Amino acid sequence: MSLDYCVDTYADAEDLRREGAIRLKYLWMLVLKMALNPACSGKFVLRIPPEDHAAVTRAAITSGKSLNQWGVEVLKQAASQ
Repeated sequence: MSLDYCVDTYADAEDLRREGAIRLKYLWMLVLKMALNPACSGKFVLRIPPEDHAAVTRAAITSGKSLNQWGVEVLKQAASQ
């Protein structure tokens, strides 16, 4: 199934509504599939306020880890809960 379709090919509003529901269901199935089986590169950008950035940097330094190492551990722990 493709998400491409032409609106003017439907006989009435009910046909369009029905086709839209089918397409929406298909789209949600694709979104869920991507969420459950993401193709992750291992990199992502996290934007946080400067004061939070400073706080997590201090936490990483205090624990003797790089910010990346500290962040990986914290995120793994949070994801496993």
